[in-house]
Order: sequence, then structure tokens, then C-alpha cells
Amino acid sequence: MREELGPPLTLANGTPVPRRLLHMSAVTSPGPGGQHVNRSNTAVELRTSVDELPLTPDQLARLRERLGGRITRSGELRVEASDHRSQWRNRRTAEQRLIALIDGAIATTADRAPTKPSRSALARRRADRERAQAQRAARRPPAHDE
Repeated sequence: MREELGPPLTLANGTPVPRRLLHMSAVTSPGPGGQHVNRSNTAVELRTSVDELPLTPDQLARLRERLGGRITRSGELRVEASDHRSQWRNRRTAEQRLIALIDGAIATTADRAPTKPSRSALARRRADRERAQAQRAARRPPAHDE
């Protein structure tokens, strides 16, 4: 695919992925469907070289770590789409899957800031504990005073 075929794909962080990095091939769709599915190249396979993606070294490392099983030996990330009868719709679906896959792999989780329990939460916990102790004490036989 060439850049003339449309604007670049955009990752969630705003980084554009030029379409010239994407290599599309159309193949026959698997599964049932009769003559149409057997004769038409509607399924789409989209490949892109991981090294050429416009990502920072940290993002590339996260991508390789999280998607290691999906990256080929030649360093390509491969996505397939055969959901629709139309090649054009399958191409759009494959592009969306590729972007979602990359976005999910390079996303970082924010470190949790530890918080202190509120005064009322501590009081509630103490009251619950005292109530449980009182219940257990009520189950015990009374003490013998002689």
C-alpha cells in the first residue's frame, strides 16, 4: 500500500503510522461460503516491519516483549481479517486491529500512589472487629464464679 491511498493511521498517543510501512496481501477467505468465497480474494493479511514503526526505543521494547508470539522471525507484525465479504472492509478491519494491537502493547499503566485509609474507614473496621469479638464471646459458655 502506498501513502496516496489515504492518510496515515494514528496511534492512541497521536503518533502517525505511514501507510507505506504497511504491506497488504489479499487471499481467499477460509471457511464456508460457496463459490464467492472460493473465487474471491477478500481476506486481507496486513504486515508491517516492527523496526520501521515510528516508536521510541522503550515502546519498541514493550511491543517486542508483549507481542513476541505474533512477530515473525523476519521481524514483521502480521494481522489478518476475513470477517466481511468485501476486501475493502476487511482492509479497514485489519488496519483497526493492527492499531489496537500496537496501542495495547505500548500502553503503560500508571503507578498506583499508595493512600492511607480514612479515619472513618478505620473506625468502621474497628467497630466491625469489636462486633465480631462480641458475637464470639456470646457463644462461649458463661464463666463459673465460685
